[in-house]
Amino acid sequence: MLMLQDKLPSSQFPGSCLNHLIETLPETNFTYTINLEWYLEQPSIRLDLSKPFWLTSERSDIVIIKLNGQSLKTVLQRIVNQPFFNPRGTTIVITNQVKFFDFKAASSFYINKLIVLEEQSDTHQTIYSYQPYRFGNVNNPSVVFSTWGTCTNGKLTLKKKAIKPKLPRKWPNTTIRALNNIVPPYAICPTCTIDRGIEIEVFDIIAQCLQLQVTYTRNEFAYWGSKSNGTYSHIYGELQRREGDMAVGVFHSKFDEHLDFDMSYSYMEDSTRWLVPKAKILPYWKRLSLIFAKEVYLSVIFSIFLMVVVYRLFHNASYSSSWIMLYQILLELSLKQLPFNFRSVTMAWIASCLILSTMFKSKLIDIMSKDSYEHQISTLSDIVDSKLEIVIDHDIAKFYQNNTNAIEEQIKNNYRYCINPRICITRTAFIQDCVTVDFKRTNEYFLPQYIDSEGDVLFYLFKTPIFLVHIHLFFVKGYPIFPQIDEFLIRMRASGIIQHLYDNASHNARLALSKKSTFKVEVLGLEQLQVAFVIWSLGVGFSVLVFVVENVVVMGHLRGRKMKLDL
Repeated sequence: MLMLQDKLPSSQFPGSCLNHLIETLPETNFTYTINLEWYLEQPSIRLDLSKPFWLTSERSDIVIIKLNGQSLKTVLQRIVNQPFFNPRGTTIVITNQVKFFDFKAASSFYINKLIVLEEQSDTHQTIYSYQPYRFGNVNNPSVVFSTWGTCTNGKLTLKKKAIKPKLPRKWPNTTIRALNNIVPPYAICPTCTIDRGIEIEVFDIIAQCLQLQVTYTRNEFAYWGSKSNGTYSHIYGELQRREGDMAVGVFHSKFDEHLDFDMSYSYMEDSTRWLVPKAKILPYWKRLSLIFAKEVYLSVIFSIFLMVVVYRLFHNASYSSSWIMLYQILLELSLKQLPFNFRSVTMAWIASCLILSTMFKSKLIDIMSKDSYEHQISTLSDIVDSKLEIVIDHDIAKFYQNNTNAIEEQIKNNYRYCINPRICITRTAFIQDCVTVDFKRTNEYFLPQYIDSEGDVLFYLFKTPIFLVHIHLFFVKGYPIFPQIDEFLIRMRASGIIQHLYDNASHNARLALSKKSTFKVEVLGLEQLQVAFVIWSLGVGFSVLVFVVENVVVMGHLRGRKMKLDL
């Protein structure tokens, strides 16, 4: 439950000291109150801890908590995972006795700007605060508090800069627990001395500058996780439960993570793309069909038909003799004699035949001397039509949950969960019975493992991404070193360090692809031309058969004429 409180004159409520205190704070746009019945001059949102929160998507500038017999730890545990709570804002706690106040609970939730207002009487209040990180130790903060101001009869007296505690520039006594994911080239081996991964190398530089220590928690891949009913799964869930201080390894915002965690500047980027089997090489007998361009051969047939008609109309030549002569010219066979009256029209046609013959031979050599591939899967409709199994994780499937067409609906309804991306990608490359997804830069890193003996890549990565990935570092909300780390990331990106690491990460892929030379000489042998040779042999055989039949017919015709003469 929440209530927007109206602004009333300060004379109508007893919390004048609190109102004067709020006026000294730099940012007061969003103020939330818990268990507070006083009227405030500042418009605020009143929360009831016994009821679900709603309309609380804006992070707080000020949170005012009145402890009515509750411990501070209990209240903070209730609100720490709510999107509105901002530990980096100002937290004002109203209590009766400061000596029983739990400053350690406040520091464990990274509350740095803390004001404790002790109600000693109706006319006098004492203000306390603390500096938990003055020794540069996040793991064991100082809980020593001191008096920073008083309020007597509505008059506020504060020490100079008491409400703006400074953070140390170095953190030599701090160890960050990093919930890392293993996703090359971003995070390869955090415990190694070399090939640690570009994100790990970036954070190594930051840790060295800030003089802090980092411990990494895992050496294998685990899914990042997603939000469901306010709770995160997998590594995001571990971070939400504060089992670590930060998360590194291609972590990217998908839903409400920018409210639930401290999310750094987007200092790297990538894209998620469909990865499918590489199209199979066409067998040589199928490649012959690529040689026969229908436009060329329709023009040949039409021109032969036209020439035969011309010979018949203007030279009274028979259809069969004209066709046989043109067929011989087309195959570049020698003629015993070209009729004189045919020469003028035939010479022009011979020139075109020479051009067509050269085109055919060039195309034949080109098709047979290099690999040609069957249709490459390159669209979502191709994936569905291929009947290959779709193996992806649930977060990718969620991208298609608000499907706009039947193709996306089939992908969402027919996918199978991928337990480990590398296993699925290896299956796509070598078994070629499924499709999956991969990060573009991760694909470049592993590319040398998926190249055959001829230097060809065994899979195809879509040119168009499913979605772009903006990579961040994620921290527990309120983590005190976060602003300094975020500033370092911005500077490293601007100075070109990130791009340099990108270039180094893609070196192996460039080296692997460069081994396949585009300059080679391949002499056509029987393997390449056996199908063409068979077709040619069939043509020669057919020609011989026609020749035999013609001779038999002619001999029969001559014998018939001779018998008539003898009679």
